[in-house]
Formats: sequence, structure tokens, C-alpha cells
Amino acid sequence: MVLGSLFGVRLRVNPYFLLFLAAYAFLGLLRPVLILVAVVLGHELSHVLVARGYGLAVQEVELLPFGGVARLPTLEGADPFVETTVALAGPLHNFFLTGLAILLRRWGFLQGELGNFFLEVNLGMACGNFLPALPLDGGRIYRLYLARALGYRRAGERLVVSGRITAGVLAAGGAAGLALGAASPTLLVLALFLFFSCRKEETAGMYRAMRDLVDKRRRFQEAGVAGVEHLLVREDLAAAQVLSRLLPGRYHLLWVVDRQLQPQGCLSEAQLLEAMAGEGGWRTVGEILGRRS
Repeated sequence: MVLGSLFGVRLRVNPYFLLFLAAYAFLGLLRPVLILVAVVLGHELSHVLVARGYGLAVQEVELLPFGGVARLPTLEGADPFVETTVALAGPLHNFFLTGLAILLRRWGFLQGELGNFFLEVNLGMACGNFLPALPLDGGRIYRLYLARALGYRRAGERLVVSGRITAGVLAAGGAAGLALGAASPTLLVLALFLFFSCRKEETAGMYRAMRDLVDKRRRFQEAGVAGVEHLLVREDLAAAQVLSRLLPGRYHLLWVVDRQLQPQGCLSEAQLLEAMAGEGGWRTVGEILGRRS
């Protein structure tokens, strides 16, 4: 459900978020939840404002039952420094509010349970968002680092592993806390959310490669010149295996050879991705080259 716009950005509320509010209102916990919503919204808007400062388009901000997400379709493929800065904006915003809350408490403000809750929520969001799992900001930064070094597919595989480990640790901590009567079910719900986010990441490598290709084409049209990364590829390799070697920000030419290193032809990155989009990643590079001949 769309509520309206804020700073020119569409503000959407997930239907489950409304159920979340209703449930906590019924339990008499509406005020803490409203504080949580305000903190989450501030976190996401900090991403938005920094992205807008770099001239990036922002589609919308959606409030979810246990957090929020700012959708920035132009962020992937942007300069690595810009991507990192936008991702860091949210946690740094929460660290700032944590420090401000500590100062206000020393000056006699923000006392009582709600003041404590405000401080704890900001500190929790600041630290929790550095966990190496998507869609958390730490996961985005980790994915950016891995993709630049390893390519899309291998970066996605490593991020899935780290996300599942993170989800497992949170689930164990949440279960232990419940058993000892020292924690709420929040950690278990967050663990489940991160686990399903990992499943989504497993199929996202192809999508990101296509997005990066569109961005590289745009930059080439603007500049008229671009650097090229050359890859020597054996003809019997599956296209999905080659995808794992494509690096963000670089345009690739694939020189296809047989097992005796005899040249068979050349494929562009665009031709490889178009074939994968139409036929899947199980086709070999040689088969794709033969269809292009």
C-alpha cells in the first residue's frame, strides 16, 4: 500500500507491516513499535538522501514488519565508492543517533523505558546492519567487495554461505535466549528472514550481470571508448561457469578455443548473456558460438 511520497520518494507500507502494528497495539506495545518504525524510516531515508546527493534515482522506500528497504535501481553498477558510501549511510546514521541519545541521557533527557528503547534500537540497527548477509548493509558491502575480486557468481555463492551462517547463529542465539527467558522471538524471525534472502541471492547472479551490462553500454555511449577484459575460454565450458568470471565495470570479450588451444571464434559478453537469458546457463560456449556463426 502506497502512503504517499517523502522527499520525492514513494513511501510504501507492506500489508504485513500493518498486521505487525495491529498485533503490538493489541499487546499494549504500540509506542515502542512507533519508535522502531521512526528509527527504521530514518535509517532508510539516510540511504535515500546520500544516493540523491550522488545523483542516483531512488524508486521507493518500503516499510516491512522487521525493517525497511530503500529501492535504488541505479545503485548497482555505480562507482564502488558511491555504492559503499550509500550502504554505510544507514548504520552511520544510527551510530550518530546512539551517541546523541547517550548525551541527552546524561543531560537528563530521554529517561525511562522508552528512552532506553530508543538507544537500544539505534545501537542494534547500527551493529546488526554490518552483519555479512543480505539484505543488510553489511551484506551489500561484502557483495561489492567479493564481486570486484571474484565475479558475480562466486561472490553470490560466498554471500549465500555467509548469510546462512549468520542466520544459523542468530537462530541459535534466539532459541537459547527463549529457553533462558532472556530474549524475544525477534532473533528467530530475523534469522528466518535472512535465510530466505539467501535463497533469493542464489538466482541473482544473472540479473546483476545483465544490469551491469546495461550500465557499461550506457557509459560507452557517453564516452565513446571503454577498456576490454579478454578471457580465453574452452568451448566445452557451460555458459554459467563463464558467468562466474565476469567482473563488474569491465566489458569482456571471450576468445573461444578447443582443448588443443586452437581458436574457434569470439563471443562478446552481451552475446553470452543474451544466450543465457534465452536458453539458460547449461549451454556450452561452443554451442552458443555455433548458433552465432
